[in-house]
Amino acid sequence: MNKKLTSENFSGIITLTTDWGDNDYYAGAVKGTLFSLMSNVRVVDISHNITPFDTAHAAYVIKNAFATFPKGSVHIIGVDTEDFATSTTVQSHVALMYKGHYFIGADNGVFSLILDGDRADTIVELTTPFETVAEKVRFSFSSRDRFAHAAAHLAKGGDILELGKELGGLKELMLFNPSYTKDYIKGVVIHVDHFENAITNISESLFEKLVQGRKFEISFKRNKLKKISKLYSDAREVEPLALFNGAGLLELALNRSNLSGLLGLRKNDAVLIEFFE
Repeated sequence: MNKKLTSENFSGIITLTTDWGDNDYYAGAVKGTLFSLMSNVRVVDISHNITPFDTAHAAYVIKNAFATFPKGSVHIIGVDTEDFATSTTVQSHVALMYKGHYFIGADNGVFSLILDGDRADTIVELTTPFETVAEKVRFSFSSRDRFAHAAAHLAKGGDILELGKELGGLKELMLFNPSYTKDYIKGVVIHVDHFENAITNISESLFEKLVQGRKFEISFKRNKLKKISKLYSDAREVEPLALFNGAGLLELALNRSNLSGLLGLRKNDAVLIEFFE
């Protein structure tokens, strides 16, 4: 059901999360289009350094950033955005409303990872035509030629249902959840950040549920840790540590150094926590 926001909910903010990097014209062209469509728009770069085509990376970044923005903000996700259909696969462009925010991108599974089991309030398949640039339609630059126009429509307070036909669901992707018993948690690294810290899929809430005051040991790549730090500086320089990060997930790091590069812990590598009486 469409839960239309009231006029005071529209912040005029449009964010960009993409895999374009910083060396090309792509971000500038999308921003220029947005300013041409809405002179008072506020465009915020969340990241242009998502690993190319990595929807899980994009979901991790936007999931942990969007809620800090005012309600009514519009979030463009420019990762793996080609709109296509084959005999076995359909990937369409969608806009959706979730927790008072709008999201625009390709229905490639990224939104199912952001929602993480929740349901969007409204989902529409974009049927608005692509804009022409230099009298040609550029289907390969969806963020400029379609997403920007949909985003400006929403940021001005336009109805999401005017952008296309309503859908009942989204393409589903599943991230691995940690397996656990009362005596252990088996997780994996889901992201390596700019500092080469390794973020796992083990949540603080699951850890607290199982630890119950017991001793524990965290094992990864022949390394073992027996405590959770509060700060990176709790460990000596270049000493491994574990802490729960701002997203509430177990993070493994080297104080003032790069854990992934030095210890070889990569995305999808195993991390084990064992509990002892």
